[in-house]
This record gives sequence, structure tokens and C-alpha cells, in this order.
Amino acid sequence: MEEHHKRLHVASRPRLYPSRLPVENLGYIRAKEDWVDTVFSSFNFSFILHGVGEYRINNTVYNVSAPCVITQWPGVRVTYGANGAWEELFLIYSSSCMEELERCGFADFSRPIWYASETEFMREGLEAIRKLIAGTSVPAGSADRIDRICEHMIIESLLRRAKSFSKTETSLIESIRQRIEKTYNHALDIESLAGECSMSVPTFRRYWSQVVGMPPTVYVRHLRIQEASRLLAESDMEISLISQRVGYRDPLYFSRLFKKETGMSPTAYRVRYKEPWDVIKQRTVRST
Repeated sequence: MEEHHKRLHVASRPRLYPSRLPVENLGYIRAKEDWVDTVFSSFNFSFILHGVGEYRINNTVYNVSAPCVITQWPGVRVTYGANGAWEELFLIYSSSCMEELERCGFADFSRPIWYASETEFMREGLEAIRKLIAGTSVPAGSADRIDRICEHMIIESLLRRAKSFSKTETSLIESIRQRIEKTYNHALDIESLAGECSMSVPTFRRYWSQVVGMPPTVYVRHLRIQEASRLLAESDMEISLISQRVGYRDPLYFSRLFKKETGMSPTAYRVRYKEPWDVIKQRTVRST
């Protein structure tokens, strides 16, 4: 991957321990000068390690300034390129991964580009991939490692986002986030929350995603599932009551959502993780 322009096809490589986000292709361009104006059939991440340029998507123009990550969505026209040249590492995922990418918070249309605070983790990922494919023979499990390295890079880019907005806007979002943590089981009124910040709904969603790291609805869902998981493991409360407690009136909908988020039904989760009541009681006594 140290060459000027290298592309690696990963989809055909065998997986010993398959990831839910298998990389199809990835590539590295040390000095990319060509502009792109197309509609992709895949979902892509472009890690810009050095350089500046422009990125246009959905009639919005963004300034590209490394280090940052720009995304390309299947079926959506994008135009982007460098002012001169930039250094880019790109990851390509099949459109069949869209549901999982969105579930993980990696794909969020309100956040098509984000800026990272540094490039070290990008270069570490690039070097790790280079070492895996440097030899003449491909070691067993290389595709599994590449999948996890790429996922790690995406996570790190989101966790290390540079804050490009004012302290006032950040504090507004943070105060609302803290309030939602206490009232997560209530209906989420995005329009009212945006009004509190004197923002439009799209602007509020964008700022929230930048500050918190995921859309507000996803954040609330995670809080609800987290509390439901705790109640399933630490109480004998009926599942229908847990559903209502965390904000879902329909127990069937709650059960489907819980399984989608955790991979297990509420009943299976309780069977697997429930602790004996005497252990829970002892822990409660010690903490009081």
C-alpha cells in the first residue's frame, strides 16, 4: 500500500471469522489529482490524510481539509477533488452493508463529512494493512484482520472528530443530551429541541451528530436498550413492563427492536445474563 496508487480487492478473500462489515475493496493514492463526479453503487469512506479540496453532495458544498473523512452513498451523486492533490485512503463496502453501517452509526446522511483531530490513527491503519499484504503469500485470516482494521479506523475517526463549532453551541447540545439521559423514555420532540437551540431541525441534527457521535434518535434508542438490558439481567420484571418502562408501548415492537440491537430476544437475553436474585440483593446492600 506504500505505492503511489494501489487498489486491493478484498471481497474474494476467505473469511475465517466473518465480520458483519466485510470490506470489498480498499485503495491508497499518495497524490490524487483527478476529480470525481459520479453515482456510486457502493458505500465508501475516503480518509483524506493530507491536502485540501471540495466535496459536493445533495446540493451542499463542503470544504475538505485534512485530516477528514468524506463518504459516498449508493445512488447519490457526489463530486469531489483536491485543490492540487491530496493523499487518500478509501474503503468500499457493498450496498448490502447499508443497514449495518447505519445501525452502527457509521452511515448518517446528516453527517456526510467529518473532520478528525489528527492523522496518526489513519497512518497506523494504513501501515497495518500494508504489512498484511506485503508478502508474496497471503496469510490466513488477512481479510478478517483487514475488516477489523478498517472498522477500527472508522470508529477512531468518529471518536477523534475535531470540534468545528462554538462553545455555546456545544454546551447547548450537551445540556440537552444530559436532560435526555434522564428522560430517555419520553417521546423525543426534535422540533422542540431544535427550537431551544434556535436551529432548524436539519442543523440541529447535524450539530447533535457531531457533538454526540450519533443521531438523536439512535442515541435515545441506545439508552433505552441499555436500560432494558439491565432490567432483564437484574430484575424479575415482566418483559411487557420493561418495554413500557423504557418508552415502548408495544411489547412486540420492543422485542423486535431489542433483538435487532443485541442479536437476542429479550427472553434469550434474560436467560443468558440474569443473575440470581440473592447476588443482586447483596450488591444493592453493599452499595447503600
